[in-house]
Amino acid sequence: MPLPWQLLRSQRASWCLLLMLAMVLYLLLRGTLVTQMVDQSILDRWQGLQALSPAGGYQSPVLIIDIDQRSLDKLGPWPWPENLQAKLIDRALQAQARAIGFSIALPRLRMMRDETMEQTLFHWGPRVVLPVGSWDMVPYHRRAQLELQPDPDGVLRRVHLYAGPEGGVRWQHLALAVLEAARLDLPQGTWHWVSQDNFRGFAGVDMDGSIAAGTGWLRDSTIGIAYGRNSNGHEHVSFIDVLDGTIPDSLLRDRVVLVGATAAGLAVPLRVPLDAANGRLQPVEIVADAIDSLLSGNLITPLSSGMQWGLELGLLALLLLIMYRLSPVGSLLMWPLAIAALLLLSACLQSLYGFAWGPTVVIAVYSIVAIGWTMRGMIGPLTLVLQSGNLLGVTQARPATGSLLFSWRLKDLDASLRRLRQALAEQRSSYHLMVDALNNLPDAAMVYDLALKVSLANQQAARLFGVAAPAELEGRHIENCLCPLATTPEIAADLLQRLAAFPSAQEQFELQDIQGRNLVIKQAPVFAASGAISGAVLMLMDVSCQRSEQRQRDDALYFLSHDLREPQASSLALLGLMRYQPDAMPLAVLIERLERHTRRALALAEGFIQLQRAQSASFQVDRHDLAAMLAECVDDLWEFAGQAEVKLLCADSAEVAEVLIDREMVARAISNLLSNAIKFSPANSTVECRVEVLGAECIVVVRDHGIGMSHETLLHIFRPFYRSATESRANGAGLGLPMVKTVAERHGGTIRVWSELDRGSEFRLSLPLAATREVVAIGGTK
Repeated sequence: MPLPWQLLRSQRASWCLLLMLAMVLYLLLRGTLVTQMVDQSILDRWQGLQALSPAGGYQSPVLIIDIDQRSLDKLGPWPWPENLQAKLIDRALQAQARAIGFSIALPRLRMMRDETMEQTLFHWGPRVVLPVGSWDMVPYHRRAQLELQPDPDGVLRRVHLYAGPEGGVRWQHLALAVLEAARLDLPQGTWHWVSQDNFRGFAGVDMDGSIAAGTGWLRDSTIGIAYGRNSNGHEHVSFIDVLDGTIPDSLLRDRVVLVGATAAGLAVPLRVPLDAANGRLQPVEIVADAIDSLLSGNLITPLSSGMQWGLELGLLALLLLIMYRLSPVGSLLMWPLAIAALLLLSACLQSLYGFAWGPTVVIAVYSIVAIGWTMRGMIGPLTLVLQSGNLLGVTQARPATGSLLFSWRLKDLDASLRRLRQALAEQRSSYHLMVDALNNLPDAAMVYDLALKVSLANQQAARLFGVAAPAELEGRHIENCLCPLATTPEIAADLLQRLAAFPSAQEQFELQDIQGRNLVIKQAPVFAASGAISGAVLMLMDVSCQRSEQRQRDDALYFLSHDLREPQASSLALLGLMRYQPDAMPLAVLIERLERHTRRALALAEGFIQLQRAQSASFQVDRHDLAAMLAECVDDLWEFAGQAEVKLLCADSAEVAEVLIDREMVARAISNLLSNAIKFSPANSTVECRVEVLGAECIVVVRDHGIGMSHETLLHIFRPFYRSATESRANGAGLGLPMVKTVAERHGGTIRVWSELDRGSEFRLSLPLAATREVVAIGGTK
């Protein structure tokens, strides 16, 4: 039977288990006092930060009249006579204040009726709001409840717009009653946010309108107060200053007046979620903030239960889905980012939309699940590595009696990890050894996998494919490397088919690439530890030099077996004919023919010897004038040109054309160019030659107006033993121009040709000037 940890090795099974754990944790943590208190701390922090930058565009109409210490010093201890309160009400409302409300109870000092206060309330009644219990026998004024009940942590965050005893009247809160008395309309949508399903779970505070256990008091329509961000503070004036008339009427006009105690010992400040004033406010200031929250619409309203469930479960699902797609390290890195995103979402909901939502439950559940998922992703593979007894030949095999967490002791785990690190170090050493061995190979080599992706390449491969470093080849598809070498799409397709076959034995084939190089491609399979083929090693050997040498040997053999034997065989045939038929031809004709065949054989042998000498012999160089040498070559061929009825012209050179050359080899090369021009020029035509000095080069130009050459001939004209159709008719051996090319290259120069059929040819033999050359005693020139 599989062990529990072994079941966790299945990613799907472990994921389902973690989802179940997440749901259980969510149900257990949601609604607990601890999470609510943490949520409230987070929301209080957001509110404190928002109070640092109050919202613009709203000016509070509230004016607070303080019953402060200065008023007590002049008027005596509280409570004061009723006529003083009546005088204050008259003074404020005569100055056209909208309404006046008292946040402090007004006890009666005399049992007899006070006609002054009664007349004042009769006159101003609808615009005066007194707490319940103050002058209740007079029916003219408004009465309101002033319940300010903190949360269990002692912080006052909300007020109940309606409250009252069971079976009795539900009184408006002073903030709402003063607004109705002032006839100020609430912003559109404010009542929509006043939910009766708010802030549950605190003992003695049931927001559904039902009776809180053991209290007998009904509360509903709760609003959260947005402290300190609805205005730039409230204006305060002293009670005695209003009575004395030192306060101008303009300060009272169109204001909502609140009267409350601020003197020490007369009222107890309450804790609020603000950092200013030590986090405490007087009751009258709390009522003022409640009025501002209602007027501005900046109510802090908790999400309803349905919205909270939907938001939290949706966020959990999204976070867990992202975590499922990430690696263990990615999940670990995502953890702080997710927490920061949830806190930012909470702040945005409160500051932009007035929704109070704490992310504590989501953060707690996600953190626990993320830790479990990360541990599963890390410990699971570690368990498989350490329990593989023959992995790398370093770990000790153990009976499968338990998982890593239950059956392995800590010292066993430490020893296994130590052996594993040692084995990995040996693996790295082996890898570097393999890379060095691959780079030291004389030929290009690459290793690719079953997906035909290059995983390793050496420096020779980088040079072959024209990249700066082998790392640029790694990761490429083998098709992108080899197909550009093929000359035709058919060859590229055949090459890919061979590479994709993954043979069980070595395979070798040859390819001529687009640059004309001859590449021998060898392929051998690479086997994994299981014995299956995991890839292949590809070696590309450039055998262009070997193939060129082989062609030269074949051409030389053909030359010796065919071209050189032909004149000798012809001579023997003539001698055999004369032996049996002495009168077959005149003796003079026989001698002329034998001489011609012999001279042709000597010319072929001389050309072959000169080519071999140009290729391998050391040159004896000296300083010579190339223009003078050209003139000498023209003089030597003057008779030959006259016999061919070709005019040979040599232009005089006014420039110094001194070069460091082997005189004999360069003279023979120039003579070859001139003789070829004469040989392939028609009668009565002209062959022109001259010497030009261009920069650091001295150029011998030979121009004829003969039959010219085709493009196909130009591609092979400097190859040894190559003869075009016209050259074959002229009894050429294909050795003259290769000899010219060899001489030019041995001297550090070049040979170029331009030709067009029926328009002639122009050869340009370029050699460096003497000022740019160095003399080497033995071995030729540099």
